[in-house]
Amino acid sequence: MIRWVRRVAKDLGEGRNVELYATIVLAVLVGALGAFNVISGDVVGSVTLATSALLAYGNIGNRNTVDQLEDGIAKLSVGARENSLGRVRTEDFFVSDRPKPTELESAKEIGFIGTTLSRTVIEYAGVLERKLRPGASICCATIDPKSGANGQLALKSYCVTEEGFYKSRVRPTIDLLRILGSLAGANGSLELRLLPYVPSFGIIAIDPADADGVIYVEIYRHKSLEENALFKLEQERDQRWYDHFLRQYTALWESARPATEEDGFKMNR
Repeated sequence: MIRWVRRVAKDLGEGRNVELYATIVLAVLVGALGAFNVISGDVVGSVTLATSALLAYGNIGNRNTVDQLEDGIAKLSVGARENSLGRVRTEDFFVSDRPKPTELESAKEIGFIGTTLSRTVIEYAGVLERKLRPGASICCATIDPKSGANGQLALKSYCVTEEGFYKSRVRPTIDLLRILGSLAGANGSLELRLLPYVPSFGIIAIDPADADGVIYVEIYRHKSLEENALFKLEQERDQRWYDHFLRQYTALWESARPATEEDGFKMNR
C-alpha cells in the first residue's frame, strides 16, 4: 500500500497519468454517492459518460506518445542503418557556419586560402591580432592581382564583366594583413602568398599538422549568389579525407609566390 501511494505521488509530481488518477477518484466518488442515493441515476449516467470521455482522451494522448516514440525509433533505425552502410545525409555532412573566432583562440598555426579573403580577414582580424602577439603563425594565400586570375574569377562570377573587378577586392586584404603584420610587440609570423590561378575551393586550417587539427573546406559557387557549400574535417575522425585536403592545402601554398613590398606587403617574422 505504501509503495502504491509513493508511486502515485511520484507520478503526480512528474505530471504523469494525471487523467487516469482523476478518473479513478471520480469513478469511486460517483459510485459511492450513487450507492447511498445521494445523487440521481441521471447524474450518475452523465458522470459516467464524462469519465468515459476522460479515459478516451487519456488513451488518445498515450497513443500519440507511442506514435511519436515509434517515429523516433524508426528515424534512429534508418540513421543507424545508413551509418552502418557508410552513407551520410548531406544535411549531416555540410555545415552552415564557418568557424567562430573563438575556435581559433587556442591555435598555434592558422591558414587561410581563398580567392580574395576580403571577408575572411575582416571577420578574423581581432583573433589574428591576439594570436600574433604571443607567437602564432598565420599563413594567407589569395589570388595574385598581377596575374590572369582576376579575369578567371570574373568569368565564373555572377554579373561581373570587368576583368579588374577583383584586383580592387584583393587590395584591402593586402593592406589589412600588412597592418596586422606590423603590430608592435607581435612575436608571431604572418606570411602572405599570391596564387596565379583561382582555387576551386577555399580552406581554413586550424593547427593542420597537429593530431587535433581541423580543416574547413568551402566549395565556391559558379555564376550564382547562393551560399557556398561548406564542410568540416577533423584529423582524429576523418583521417583519409583530412589528409587529402591537407595535401591540397600544401599544394596551393607551394603554388603561390610570396608577396613582397612591391605588392604592398612586408612579411612579418
